[in-house]
Amino acid sequence: MQLITIILNNIEAESSLLSDITTDDERIVLYYILSHKVRKVSKSKISKWLQQEEIHNVDLDNAFDLLSCLNNSDYTDDTFALDIQSFRRYTKNDPSVLPELKKMLMIILKLLIADLPICLSLTK
Repeated sequence: MQLITIILNNIEAESSLLSDITTDDERIVLYYILSHKVRKVSKSKISKWLQQEEIHNVDLDNAFDLLSCLNNSDYTDDTFALDIQSFRRYTKNDPSVLPELKKMLMIILKLLIADLPICLSLTK
């Protein structure tokens, strides 16, 4: 996991817009929000998306909690609402932010898949 953090920090250094988004959990949730062009998302809805995309080990409570600290964002009743200023800032810069988040997501998934045989061999 340390290698993932180093790689993502190098990518993130290229974008000041994402400088406050420091965990993989946050990046994945923000990717969902921007790719679906929504400001609010329920825990059940994003859980279903994660399952469909076969993305595992995402701590949504952690992601929602951390993201709720951005400006006036909110996490209440298992629903996260990105504050309007942040939503506008990220969507205004969508041509650069969304591909960057997708690149981060692909790196996370590739590294997790690369670790899968190790994890499977440990369970035998």
